[in-house]
Amino acid sequence: MGNIVQPMWQECPALTRMVVAGYPALSVVLLLLGSVSPEVVARIFSCDLISVTSHYAIWTLFTSAFYLPFQGGMSFLTMLFELYMAMMTFPAREKDMGSCTFFIWMMMVIGLTNVGYLAIMSVISHVADPMEASRPNQGLWPLVMVCLTLRSLADAEAQTSFFGLVQIPNKWYPIALVGFFCLMSMSLQWNLVVALALGYAYPILRLDRCMPRRTRVNGLERRCCSSGRCGFAGGSWIAATATAAYEVETGDRRYAGLTDFAGGYQNSSQQQQETAPASSTPSNFTAFAGSGNRLGEANSGIPLQEVQVQPPPTDAVLTATAPPAGQQSSE
Repeated sequence: MGNIVQPMWQECPALTRMVVAGYPALSVVLLLLGSVSPEVVARIFSCDLISVTSHYAIWTLFTSAFYLPFQGGMSFLTMLFELYMAMMTFPAREKDMGSCTFFIWMMMVIGLTNVGYLAIMSVISHVADPMEASRPNQGLWPLVMVCLTLRSLADAEAQTSFFGLVQIPNKWYPIALVGFFCLMSMSLQWNLVVALALGYAYPILRLDRCMPRRTRVNGLERRCCSSGRCGFAGGSWIAATATAAYEVETGDRRYAGLTDFAGGYQNSSQQQQETAPASSTPSNFTAFAGSGNRLGEANSGIPLQEVQVQPPPTDAVLTATAPPAGQQSSE
């Protein structure tokens, strides 16, 4: 197991390491604190309909994802699986968005999933079971499910092994995973259903437009970390300047596309046309119109070479100068 986790841990940037290390540590601390004052823990980290609507604990919409109460061996195994999936899905997205933007993105996704979950709980509590109003949504699974769905949709035509049993196309893999979890728990996991719906609707809603510009994030990072060497547990903080989105926004891209080459060619041609009258020959130039120099003159700088002319053979001279035979006879 260590041979699997160690390479994954090495690939995790700073924020992912904070979540992976802080999630179980905070859960253990809150478990001990909950034995003394369970109401305080519930008011801060339990996102349920009663806490939000009756006690106005709005912050639980964002804090509930970082606490999972231990209720036996199954919850411990669930946390281990959550951490494994987090190390699998979080690093690529953090490297693509930058650590600060990824943190903002996590808060947005956690808040949206909790809002959708509370809306469903509100309907169920009024229609079927009033006890559903106190059913909380806690843990990293909704956030992991959104990341997994986006990762699967990015390569929808490929296939993924479902626990080594069957190959499932990536576009259906998240649905199969949520169905498996609901089957194992013998109940419908509404938090995972909401996260699944958010993941599939994410490209349609274009939620990336809600993210701040990388230039603003860069200014915030400069004020908070002037040295530029932030990290956690050996993981490096991915600055906004190290992402591709920052290069696109600022126009300082490292790699040029075909349009860049076309634009560069047009610009260079235009510059050549603008600078041509100053560097090339005049437009009224006519070939061979100058005075020039004769070959062999001293001013030309080309010395004449001595050429020896050999006389033709004697027989050829006699043949060329002798009159025709008809003319001799007539004379």
